[in-house]
Amino acid sequence: MADSASAESRAARTFPPDTVDVQGVDLARAQIAPVGDGDVSGTVTFTRVAGGVRVTAALEGLSASGFHGFQVLRGRACDADPSVHLGAEAGTPHGGPYAPPGLRHAGDLGNVRGDDGDGRYDRIDPALSLDGTQSLVGRAVVLRADRDDAASPDGAAGAVG
Repeated sequence: MADSASAESRAARTFPPDTVDVQGVDLARAQIAPVGDGDVSGTVTFTRVAGGVRVTAALEGLSASGFHGFQVLRGRACDADPSVHLGAEAGTPHGGPYAPPGLRHAGDLGNVRGDDGDGRYDRIDPALSLDGTQSLVGRAVVLRADRDDAASPDGAAGAVG
C-alpha cells in the first residue's frame, strides 16, 4: 500500500520538461552571450526585493540608439521556442512590463535601448518570481534584434541576437 501511494505522489509532481520548481533563491544571474553573428554580451541579475524581483542588466554590443526586446523564455535554452515567454498561459496576451496583471506574460520585460552600443536596465517587476514553477531560475533570457511592440503575440521583436 505504501509503495502505490508513493508512486501516486511522485506521479502527481511530474511537470513538463521546461518547468522548474525552485524554492529559497534570493539572487540569480544570467549571462548574455552572442548568438550567430551577433555581438551582444552582458550580465542580467535578478534579486528578490520587496514588491517583486529587481532586474538589472549591463549589456554591450547593442546597435547604437536602437531598442531591443528583452524577454525571459519559458524554455531553458535560447533555441527554445522564442515565442513562448515565461508565464505565457492560454489567454494571456503579450504586453509591456507595465501592463496590469493578466495583460502580459511574466517574461515580457520590455526593451533595452542601446546607447553607443551599451544598454542598461533596472526595474522592480512584480510579475516575476524566483520561487515555484513560474520561477525564472533556469530559464533562457534573451535580447531581440528589434524593438518589442508590446502587442503582437510575441512582441514582433525579431530574432534572438
